[in-house]
Amino acid sequence: MKRLYTTTAAALALALGAAAASAQPASDAPTAPTVPPTEHIAANPMPAARDEFEKLAVRGDYFELGKQLDGARSLDEVNRDMDWEELQIVNGGSVFFNFVYIDSLWILGGKFPEPTGGVAKRFAGVMALYTAQQIKIDAPRCADQSAPDHRMDQLMVGRGDVWRYIMSLPEVTRRDLAVEALKLEARTAKSRREDVTLCSGGMAEITTRIARDPALANRQLTPYSGGRVDLPPGPPIPPKFVDAKAAAPKQAAIRAQIPGALARLLKLPEAQTPGGPAPPPGVAGAPR
Repeated sequence: MKRLYTTTAAALALALGAAAASAQPASDAPTAPTVPPTEHIAANPMPAARDEFEKLAVRGDYFELGKQLDGARSLDEVNRDMDWEELQIVNGGSVFFNFVYIDSLWILGGKFPEPTGGVAKRFAGVMALYTAQQIKIDAPRCADQSAPDHRMDQLMVGRGDVWRYIMSLPEVTRRDLAVEALKLEARTAKSRREDVTLCSGGMAEITTRIARDPALANRQLTPYSGGRVDLPPGPPIPPKFVDAKAAAPKQAAIRAQIPGALARLLKLPEAQTPGGPAPPPGVAGAPR
């Protein structure tokens, strides 16, 4: 996301792009922000600790990466971190980045009045709808199916304010958000790999961690726990994955159902079922 953290609402509107902030369709409903081209995101100033961040991401050490991202001390650092997070998302990165990015966009949206705050909130909506797709489509790669279920709980329950905002938008805007999310899923489909965050945090990990520390079983649930046991962050317990070829048929079947599922989720008429580009060849669900 371009230059979000600025000192005035006017500067924020400029940073988000005048077209995105002010353009209205014929119905006068707010537009859905478009995810920028990868090369535009990559051209933004990146964090000084980018090399260290990327080493942690490659190792799947999102516990340590999360701590370092939380350590940003200036608006410039936060802004650079967000640009880097968005770059990871469009390059097919873990759902870890999606959650962090959605939360940052939502916080920004609450700090500015309409229309500028709305742009950030609608972009959070695009990312939430994309994340729902990513969780559902990539879930068959997880050996512990309770793990992606938990991530979906965290998305739908823990980010309930985002979903309530989405559902408050006009029908045409809800459909446009879904279309942008479908485009992003097709864009990242071929580059997504085994996802440590998606496939961890399920009952396999919870059982292991409680066996090591029985006191964890008595933790209080939080809004972000999604109504399940929500363990404190800790050193990762590597999850197990399903072979990509074995998971591909299930992923293809799920991908084919996504447009209709989004239409039902967003309460869109059947005629308004969102469409998007087909995934590239070689991806589960792509045309043969």
